[in-house]
Amino acid sequence: MSEFTEHKHTKCIILADEEKIKKQKSNKQLAHKYDEIKEKVISRVLNYDPELLDIFPKLIEKYKSKRIFYKFLNKSQTFIVSIFKEQKSKNLRNIIFYLDILEAIYPSIKNADHKYIEEVLFSTAIFSLEFKNGNLTSKDSNDFKEFGNINKDWYSRIVSNFLNNKSDKPRKKSNPELFYDRYLTNRIDQYFFYPSIYKFVLSGYLDNKKLKKELECRVPEKVSEEITSFRKLLNYKFRELDDNEFENLSKYVLEKAEEGFYWMYDYKQIANFYYHFLEKGLISISKKDLEKTLLDGLKISAKRTEFHLATFETLKHFNTPDPDTKKILDKIFEFHYKIQSENNTKTSMKLSKLISNNDIVDLAVLFSEQKFNKEFLPLVNVTSFIKAVKSSKNKMIFTICEIFKDRYDYSNVIDFMAGDLEFLNNITKKIENYKSNLNPDERVRIFNLNEFIDALKEIIEKLSLEVK
Repeated sequence: MSEFTEHKHTKCIILADEEKIKKQKSNKQLAHKYDEIKEKVISRVLNYDPELLDIFPKLIEKYKSKRIFYKFLNKSQTFIVSIFKEQKSKNLRNIIFYLDILEAIYPSIKNADHKYIEEVLFSTAIFSLEFKNGNLTSKDSNDFKEFGNINKDWYSRIVSNFLNNKSDKPRKKSNPELFYDRYLTNRIDQYFFYPSIYKFVLSGYLDNKKLKKELECRVPEKVSEEITSFRKLLNYKFRELDDNEFENLSKYVLEKAEEGFYWMYDYKQIANFYYHFLEKGLISISKKDLEKTLLDGLKISAKRTEFHLATFETLKHFNTPDPDTKKILDKIFEFHYKIQSENNTKTSMKLSKLISNNDIVDLAVLFSEQKFNKEFLPLVNVTSFIKAVKSSKNKMIFTICEIFKDRYDYSNVIDFMAGDLEFLNNITKKIENYKSNLNPDERVRIFNLNEFIDALKEIIEKLSLEVK
């Protein structure tokens, strides 16, 4: 290059990825490093900074033969480009990857409501970026983490735990919170979690029937005045309300809370905000009266037995030692455990009945529906399960063994089923004890039980190793 530029006075253009050059081992071994050589022979540097809105039409040209899809991309380009620009993503390979995914899912979404199509476009874009940036990998395809729980209420519920945080140190945020900060702060209204799309982006497997069903199940949210008021008041933007509006909303939401209108788990958030309002002199009520109002409402709300384990786990995770809200939180936990116990009974009865009746088909359907449900087996009563196994036929024991193998037959099973360990350990011991008391002549039954025990021990070992 020096020969061309200095001696022959030739104008040369070099196209290069400078960052990759600097990382090359050969560059590190040079006596004069890249920067020194560059300074001598390169006079001007022009950075390639693609303008996505200009490039997008060129990226979608390859779809021209598919006229309807091509027309759809043209119509959606402003919205799509705005997502990638907002994320400062200029890697064209990432956008091409995204467009190829849209091509595959378009037949399933083309007749959906415009709002839901935008949800799909947005969700596909952000999970494509998460995948391409290495925050998600193929092994996460069966692990939905907390993506399905994220919404406005979810975020406000978390924020409410830190209203009175007086520490100067920034707290460490969870991965779902960081995800929210990266993508959803200004777009939460456009976000909805579609499991089939998430799985397709990460694994390359698209279940079109499931995607269509997910879209069919989407219905416009009918938001009542009580919920609208709750959302407007109990979030960090309450500071933007006019004085009259704040006063009216704070009275109205508290009245509805006392009537038990709100979800049982939301009473922690209500308590967090109202005690904060009280401390800052924004409302006029005594602590004693506020506590009574919330506890009375919570008691009524709990009668609806609305059970949700993921939200409960979030409450446990952010179990702040705030003495003002502790009584409310303790009461929520008490009601949750009571409802969980009742659910245990219902789940156990259903499972035990299928096993006792040797209903192989319906049992297989049940386990298929609950394959990735973390709440399923922990709710089953061990004694009822063993009693059902004892009364079942050999064919059912063989079937149960195969069903259990299938339930744990994937690489990242720990992300889903670590909570099953206690149940699995308990039934293994009980089945071993039951087998040891059988008549030796029951050879086939003993054989099936041995296979089931071996399968259970393999599953337990797998989960235990991954837990460690």
